[in-house]
Amino acid sequence: MRTYPAQSTITLKLNWQSFVNQGIPNDRVEEMLDALNFMRPRVLFSNNAGATWQDRSPPVDNELRASGTPAVHKLTAKRWMMSFPVLDETNLERTGRVLRLESLNDGVSWTELES
Repeated sequence: MRTYPAQSTITLKLNWQSFVNQGIPNDRVEEMLDALNFMRPRVLFSNNAGATWQDRSPPVDNELRASGTPAVHKLTAKRWMMSFPVLDETNLERTGRVLRLESLNDGVSWTELES
């Protein structure tokens, strides 16, 4: 587990994983919940072993909040899957439901999959 400095003095704990086991030696991804931004899921991606990072988070909307750290899996060279439990204080039936998102372009854009 690494610590990534936020924009303030608060630090966020990240889950760090490498895609080396999937035959992609330089790709890295870090997933977290952004406590400074209403528990939005955040994903950071590096394709050069962590020298530089790009934000590959899903788009921010009022409904996309998580009650747990997102899990991201790279299935092919460009296809990713993400899942996390939803936090929706206005709709308790939705809270806790696992939201599944798919990206076909290395996390640049995300589409919600049907449950």
